[in-house]
Amino acid sequence: MSRGPDRPDDGGRGAAPGSVRTVPRAVGAVALAGGVVLLAAAGWFGVWTVRTTGGPWGSPGRAGTLTVARCRIPHPSGGDAPTMTCAGTFAPDGGGSPVPGVTARLDSVRAWAPGERIRVRLRPNARTAYRPGSRDWISNAFVFLLLVFFALVAIHVGRGSLRGRRPGAVSERREGRSSG
Repeated sequence: MSRGPDRPDDGGRGAAPGSVRTVPRAVGAVALAGGVVLLAAAGWFGVWTVRTTGGPWGSPGRAGTLTVARCRIPHPSGGDAPTMTCAGTFAPDGGGSPVPGVTARLDSVRAWAPGERIRVRLRPNARTAYRPGSRDWISNAFVFLLLVFFALVAIHVGRGSLRGRRPGAVSERREGRSSG
């Protein structure tokens, strides 16, 4: 059964092999809006990563030392490696007021004696310090790139369906079937 030239399109359900149907306008509008939201989320996530995580762009916060008052090892969950959390007083390099009650999570578990010093960085208005050199930025960069990729795909599909073009078209061709 072939479609004649004056026969209306049935939405692709019985379309001839090789025909193409476009994405409905409502789906295109949702895709466009979702793409814009994903792009905004990627921008926010990128700025948050740069402000809170050390990476190739540098390390946020003031450099200094944490003078250990006490350390504890929280019980890891699942297959996580054990970590250690130490608390003490942060003293910024180059002078300034010390900040009491600062904690730092350490990947190396060892016996830290009270009074020992650990090189850390402290972000403004924070009470949690971190050791520079972590690789957390790599996983954040991967998530950022995924958000940008899906945002661009959604925007491309959405724009194509709203303009009436075919960039978001779905092929109805079935491989291996003859038209004849």
